[in-house]
Amino acid sequence: MNLVRDASLFTVALDQQGNWFRYHHLFRDLLTEQLERTKARDEIAVLHRRASAWFESEEMIDEALDHALAADDDVLAGQIVERHWRERAKLGNWRAAVGWLERLPDGVIARSPELLMATLWQHYDQMDMAVLAGILDQIEPLIDRELEPDRALEVDVFRVFCWGWEQHAVAQTRALSNAMFVLFGNIVLALFHQHPETHTHLRALTDTVREIANAPDRQDERLARAIDRWLSVPAGLHGMREVMRLLGVCQSQLLRSDLPTVATHASQLHTRARALGQEKYVCWADYLGGIVHLRRGELQQAISRLEAAERQKQLVYGATAVDLLAALTLAYELDGQSQVADRMLISLRDYCDHVTPYLPSRADGCAARLAVFRGQSDKAAAWLDGGIEPALGFDTLYLLEVPAFSWCRSLIARHRPGDLEEAQRLLEAHAEVCRLQGYDCQLLEIRTLQALASQEQGQTRDAVDRLTEALDLARPGKVLLPFLCAGPALLKLLAQVEGAGAEYSAHVSAALPQQPVAGGVEPRTLPAHLIPLEPLSRREQDFLVLLAERLQTKEMAERLHVSADTIKYHLKNLYGKLDVSNRRDAALKAAEMLATDPSLSDTG
Repeated sequence: MNLVRDASLFTVALDQQGNWFRYHHLFRDLLTEQLERTKARDEIAVLHRRASAWFESEEMIDEALDHALAADDDVLAGQIVERHWRERAKLGNWRAAVGWLERLPDGVIARSPELLMATLWQHYDQMDMAVLAGILDQIEPLIDRELEPDRALEVDVFRVFCWGWEQHAVAQTRALSNAMFVLFGNIVLALFHQHPETHTHLRALTDTVREIANAPDRQDERLARAIDRWLSVPAGLHGMREVMRLLGVCQSQLLRSDLPTVATHASQLHTRARALGQEKYVCWADYLGGIVHLRRGELQQAISRLEAAERQKQLVYGATAVDLLAALTLAYELDGQSQVADRMLISLRDYCDHVTPYLPSRADGCAARLAVFRGQSDKAAAWLDGGIEPALGFDTLYLLEVPAFSWCRSLIARHRPGDLEEAQRLLEAHAEVCRLQGYDCQLLEIRTLQALASQEQGQTRDAVDRLTEALDLARPGKVLLPFLCAGPALLKLLAQVEGAGAEYSAHVSAALPQQPVAGGVEPRTLPAHLIPLEPLSRREQDFLVLLAERLQTKEMAERLHVSADTIKYHLKNLYGKLDVSNRRDAALKAAEMLATDPSLSDTG
């Protein structure tokens, strides 16, 4: 290889260590043409299979899949994905696993219980609960319960989860609803990690819940006992079960707006997960801790925790990662960092476009909330005019950014004839759902929006009543966020609150700006010749730093845990924004930008 390199025989180095090379693209094309002219198709397929096996042995799964598909060997491609999707998913790299599945023909997936199971986990991670039962129906005829007990257990647990999710949606008591939220989310988490010691526990729990499903009398009591057994595992006895218990308690109590409990358990979750080397749950702890600070209006602490989580967002993926980006966008805006908020919003849209295309309304809702806060009602109105009203799903209610609420917020801001009435109708329907389930954190948001709508309708007494209820919900956890988002428009109403809510009303008033927020962005810190043609997304800031370090494409891919094609895609967009045409000029400009404005390297 040294001889070939030193003689410059059509090779290009891909790293500085001299381990990886590629042929010059013209020489590569010549070799490919020669191969296709001199070898039969089946002979070429044999070469592709050999290349696929070598790449798989080197754990280069994307390339292994490329060659399997180039050989028209769909079965081999499916087997490669079967062998590696769980490993990637457990490392938090769901994007890779989903990308592999999308490249396989539907027939290959339909014949493989393991690939169907991967699809099942994908939809679960995306909170697309409606399709889970149908996928389970496809899997069950393909498995042998005696020969595949672990896979049978996986199916059983998901069956229980599907039943529990349906019961959670119609639960008639707050205690039962919250208990099922803890239970049915975390039995699936336990299953995903496949620790052998959890299997006996999961089988017993599955049998118990199946009995409850078949005997509707006294469900609350029997399910409560099952949950007690699940939650009674002593700390330290089984480390991962304790981590998952803490996560479940945080999620459940966040719905109830019990922020002190969430803060305490998130801290314990962070410590426990870090001790076990479970970075995914460290990321979860940072996210949850950041949400607590943000809901309390503690913006600097919120930004610090959310930025820590954002650096590892690939570990949580899906709806949670999107909510994390939305929360960070809002935190920056409330902290007066409008330019940073704009960049984060671009990053959120980029993430939704390329990683979670099934969640476009989350980015739209966040953008509308930002526009309303800035007094840019025309931008919020554009979403209403061109978008589709988002439904209020149980998969969104634990999140900070609920698109259905932002839709109502935009209606109130647009204020066309009938908008306020429509907003009130939707908000009251949403309030009934949250009241029944005991979701105080979202009911608080709804009552604040209803107060604004009533005020715009001239119904001052009703507005004060709604706001008083919101203050009563906010006071125990010292919540400020809904009021900060509503802004100075609440000041007149807050002054009219009487009774027990008056003291907290004064606290909220003191936290609000006294003048309406003016739209606009912060002054630019870069000289004119360095200002990008368009704002850089969060991901593009990452590439800016890597360009300045003069990393090659392969090194960038390894650093960011993405494919080379993804690197090329982002670099092409970045060159356009930097107004350059090649990597050398981009690297020079990146270095100058970072030297002028070091904050650009703080990509969070």
